[in-house]
Amino acid sequence: MTRNSGVLSRMLMSATAIAVMLPAGQAVAQQAGATAAPAAGSERETVVVTATRRSADLQDVPVTVTAISGDDLLANGVSDLQDVVALIPNAVIQDNPESFNTFVNIRGMRIVDVQAEPNVGLYRNGLYMGGHRANLGSQVDVERIEVLRGPQGGLYGRSSVGGTVDIIYATPSRDGGGYAKASYGSYKRTEVQGAVNLAVGDTGALRLTGWSFNQTESELFNETLNEFVGQFSDRGVRAGYKVDLSDRLSVLWTLESREWEGPSMRTYAPLGISNFGAMSTPETVDRIRRDTRSDADITELYASQVINYKLDSGELTFNASYKDYGFNSIQDSDQTSIGPQSSSVARQTDIVRDEGTKDYFLEALYASADDKPLTWLLGVSYFNEEFNFARTIKSRRNTPSYGIQTALIGFPKAGTTVETETLSAFATANYDVSDALSLSASLRYSQDTKSLDYSQGVLPTGTGNTALDSFFATLLAGPYPTYVFASESEFDNWSPSLTARFRLSDSVNAYASYGTGFRPGAFNLSPTTVQTIPYGQETATNYEVGLKGSFFDGRLDANIAAFMMRQEDLLLAMQTSLGGVDRTYLDNVGTANTSGIEIETFFRPTSWLTGAVSVGWLDPKFDDAVANRGKPSEQVLSGKLIPYTREWTANAQFDVDAPINDALTFVGGASIRYESGGILGDYYVVDPYDTMTKIDLRAGVETNGGTRITAYVRNLLDEHISQFWFYNRGTNTSEGQTWGVDITQRF
Repeated sequence: MTRNSGVLSRMLMSATAIAVMLPAGQAVAQQAGATAAPAAGSERETVVVTATRRSADLQDVPVTVTAISGDDLLANGVSDLQDVVALIPNAVIQDNPESFNTFVNIRGMRIVDVQAEPNVGLYRNGLYMGGHRANLGSQVDVERIEVLRGPQGGLYGRSSVGGTVDIIYATPSRDGGGYAKASYGSYKRTEVQGAVNLAVGDTGALRLTGWSFNQTESELFNETLNEFVGQFSDRGVRAGYKVDLSDRLSVLWTLESREWEGPSMRTYAPLGISNFGAMSTPETVDRIRRDTRSDADITELYASQVINYKLDSGELTFNASYKDYGFNSIQDSDQTSIGPQSSSVARQTDIVRDEGTKDYFLEALYASADDKPLTWLLGVSYFNEEFNFARTIKSRRNTPSYGIQTALIGFPKAGTTVETETLSAFATANYDVSDALSLSASLRYSQDTKSLDYSQGVLPTGTGNTALDSFFATLLAGPYPTYVFASESEFDNWSPSLTARFRLSDSVNAYASYGTGFRPGAFNLSPTTVQTIPYGQETATNYEVGLKGSFFDGRLDANIAAFMMRQEDLLLAMQTSLGGVDRTYLDNVGTANTSGIEIETFFRPTSWLTGAVSVGWLDPKFDDAVANRGKPSEQVLSGKLIPYTREWTANAQFDVDAPINDALTFVGGASIRYESGGILGDYYVVDPYDTMTKIDLRAGVETNGGTRITAYVRNLLDEHISQFWFYNRGTNTSEGQTWGVDITQRF
C-alpha cells in the first residue's frame, strides 16, 4: 500500500468514527427507492432514481438510465443479471462460457477477456464492487436496478467507460412484511427464496434474505462422462440492519454470504475440433464429448456500511465495503474426448484454476442541500484489490521415451498477484439558471497504481523422475518460457462531464451532454513476451442529445437519445502463436467511433395493463486500429465492426393485472427481445451474429391474501444463438426453451 493511500484510508475511517459519535438522518440519495404510486391509468407513476448520486424523478434526470423495480423482477421470475440487461436498449450480455465474469456490453463497450478490467462500473447500493472477477450471481430481494448507458467517469469513476449498473437491495423496514417464493421447472430446477423485516428496538430494522437455487439436469449433456454440464446450485443469505441513532444520524449495515457450484465450461463444437491433427466428431447443442469434468465453485463474502449524517446545510455520507471472492475450477481445454491413448498426436489438456480477490472500498461524500439554485456534491474514495491468480495446465501426451505422461505448466504459477490501489476525488455541481434551464458539471481525478508479482514456467511432474522433468522443461520452454519478475504501473485520469437541460414544458425536457470515462490499464496474465505483459488504459468521450417527456396525463412516458462516442486506445484480445501454441493476449489497438440512437416508451393505458417498448441502434466501428502491429499476423481493423456488439436491439414487455372477482386477479405478461446484426469473434475468428427473437410468457392468478401462482415458458421459439467463439471453433449458445411454475406469498 502506498503512503498516500494509507493516509487517505485513515482519514476516511477517522471520519466514519466521528460520524458515529456525532450527537444528532434519513438515508442518502443512494438508498432511495422507487416511490409508490397511484393505480396505473390514473396518473403518472413517479420513479425515483439516484443516477446522478442524488434522488430525482427518472423523467427529470438528463441521463440515459433505465430503472427496473424489484417487484417486476420478482413477478417475472428474473434473478439473473443477463435477463435484466436484456430489457435495456443497446445492451447485451454474452453468456459467459467459463463462469468467470459477468460480460456486460453497453453501447459496444465490453469486457474483452476474463483477465481484463471491467468495462462497466458495477455497484451495490451505490458502493463500487468492480475489479477482477465481478461475477454477480443471482439477484434476490432487490428494490431496483439502475442501468446507466454511456461513459460515467465523472460521477462513478474507474471502469464506468461503457456505463454503470447499480443494484439496490431492499432496505430494512420497521413496518414488517416480507415474502416467500418457491418454483419448479425444466431440468429439475428448484428455486426457494424469501425475505422478512423485523423491528429491532425503538429505531432499528432488520431484513433477512435467503435463497437456494438448484438444478440437477441441463440441456447440455456430456456423453463421455455421463454428466449434465449445466447442473448448478446457488445458495446465499443476506442480512441488512438499519438504525436511526438520532434524528440526524442513520447507519445501514449489509452482510452477505454466497456459494455457487456449477460448470466451468459450457461449449459445443458444431464443426468438430482439431486436437493437434486428430479431429473430433461434430457436436450438437445438447450432446457433447469431453474427457474431463466441468466443475467450478465460487464463494463470496460481502459486507458494507453506509453512515448518513444530516446537517442543516446538507448531508455527509461515509461508505465502506469489503468483498472476499474465491474461484476454483477444472475444465477441458482441448474440448474433445480424444486423448493420447487413442491418438499418437492428440493431447488431453486440462486447466485448473485457483484464484481469489479481496476488495476494500471507502468513500466520503458531502451533498449540499437541494433547496437552492446551486447544488453540489464533493467526494473522495479509495479502492484496494488484491487478486491472487494461479492457473495450472495439465498436458497429458505421448513421449518418445517415457510413454504417456502429464506435463504441468504454471501459467502463471501460484503466488502470482496483482494489487490495485485507486485514489479518487470528485466534484459535481448543478445550477438552475432559470425555471427552464439548468447546467451541471462534474470532474473526477483518479490515480490507479497496479503492482504485479508474476512467475510462470514448466513445473515438476511430481513423479520424482528428474529426467522426465528435464525433458518437459526443454520441450515446453518455447511456448511457456520461464518468467519471474515484479512490475508496477500507474495510470492517471481526469474525467470531466457537462450537461445542459432545458424544460420545454412542464412534462418535456431536452438535454445535451458531454461525458468521459476510462478503463484502467493492467497486466496480461498469459503473456507471450515480457513486453506484452502491461497494457494501457482505454478512454471514451461521449456527445449526446436527448428528449424525455410525459404525455396523456402521465399514461405515456417517451425518451429518445442520440449519441456519438469516441474510444481511444481501444483494448482488444490479440491472437498469436508462440512455440507452435496459439496464444491470446490483450493490447491497445487504436481508435473507434460508435454512433447510436435509443428510444424508450413506458405506457399505462388502463388500470390493469402496463407496458414498455424500447429500440436501440448502434454503428460501432474501428476507426484507426491495427491488431498484432508489426507482426506477420498483423491485421488492419479500420472500418470493421467492433465484435460482440449488436446493431439492433428491441424489447417489448406487457404486464396484465386484471381483477376477475373480489377475491382473484388474473396476472400475466409477455416479453419479447429482438437482437440482430453484429459479428462474433475477435479479428481471428469472425462469424455473423445470428438474429435472435426470444419470447417469454407468464400467466396465473393472485388472491387478495397476497398469494400469487403463475406458470411460465421462456424462449418459446427454442432458439439457440451462439454467444461466443473460441479460436478452435468451440462455441456456446443461449439456453433453449424452459418452463416452470411458481408460487409467491407476500405478508
